[in-house]
Amino acid sequence: KKACIKYKVTGDMMSGKEVLYFDDWGAREAKYTTNRIKMGGVVMQETEQIAFTEGNTIYSVDQKTGTGTKASVSSIMKPFEGQDLDDVGEKMMKQMGGEKIGTEEYLGKPCDVWVMKSMGTKIWIWQGTRVTLKTDTDMGMKMSVAATEISESFDLKKLDRPRDIDYKEMGDIMDMLKSRK
Repeated sequence: KKACIKYKVTGDMMSGKEVLYFDDWGAREAKYTTNRIKMGGVVMQETEQIAFTEGNTIYSVDQKTGTGTKASVSSIMKPFEGQDLDDVGEKMMKQMGGEKIGTEEYLGKPCDVWVMKSMGTKIWIWQGTRVTLKTDTDMGMKMSVAATEISESFDLKKLDRPRDIDYKEMGDIMDMLKSRK
């Protein structure tokens, strides 16, 4: 029903950490991310962001600038209304060229293991939760996002987005993607 999952991000050019908090089986979630991009040993960019998911809306907060955006995912979710989200997740993985290659235990949790050869990616998804615990990618440059700790108790205030930020309206994510083509 609820959990806090801490991740370590490692890669050829990136390092950082993520902490995912979710409640009500993911109906409310917050992901705190801190990343550092390096090239030739020089730090090129550091980011500190929080993404809050509330229903079909994603609020993103840049912690360095104190600014935020708001975007809708309604059009992405509409075709899946009333469907079992586990089935939907599996269909989406297959549509992206994913192949389930088996099951493994990761951090003591049973996971379905998927491979997406075209993306050079292997993904461990905690069975029954739709939560990714580990992702390894190698497309010429390696990157890994791996859970290091799972806890089922945390301060629910971590899910409360700041109300004193004027969130810039971005519209629907699908409309934004279509306009980039």
